[in-house]
Amino acid sequence: MEDVKEHVPDLMSTLDLPPGAISDTHRFLAPPYSDSYLTSYNMFVSLVLHVEFKTGEPLLLSEVAYLMAVKQTQSEVVDYGGRGIFDQTNDYCKKFHYFKTQESLGAVRNSLVNAGLDSAEVALVGTVVPRDSDEALTLFPSLQSKDIANIDIALNEINNQKDALG
Repeated sequence: MEDVKEHVPDLMSTLDLPPGAISDTHRFLAPPYSDSYLTSYNMFVSLVLHVEFKTGEPLLLSEVAYLMAVKQTQSEVVDYGGRGIFDQTNDYCKKFHYFKTQESLGAVRNSLVNAGLDSAEVALVGTVVPRDSDEALTLFPSLQSKDIANIDIALNEINNQKDALG
């Protein structure tokens, strides 16, 4: 919570919130304020990230699915009643991931890194797996500054692996 309090004065100056709009917990807005204040506050809360998010690398959905499967086999996952967040996330990852082995995950990541994509683009493209560079450029405009030929080569390699896996 101290990390949040450090950033509040800097971020508050950029928002259109009246003084005292954010409570001591930095989570609740006093009721008399309009929806525009709530929207501004929600934007503010989303800007304040935990320390791990500042130093971590984005993962492909397939990498998340792999890590969750490893975690599930290593230890008992604590469930605090009902259907836990871990189970829901695990089900989602199992449903939508393409690459199931460490080798295929490594090959996908290496292909995209070698194509010149940054870490966020690697995670996005490796999760969505567009069919060709036209689809990738439509979905991810930041790729327009990259070498399209290298992206096409990487996408061909990735789609061949995806098709081979069924």
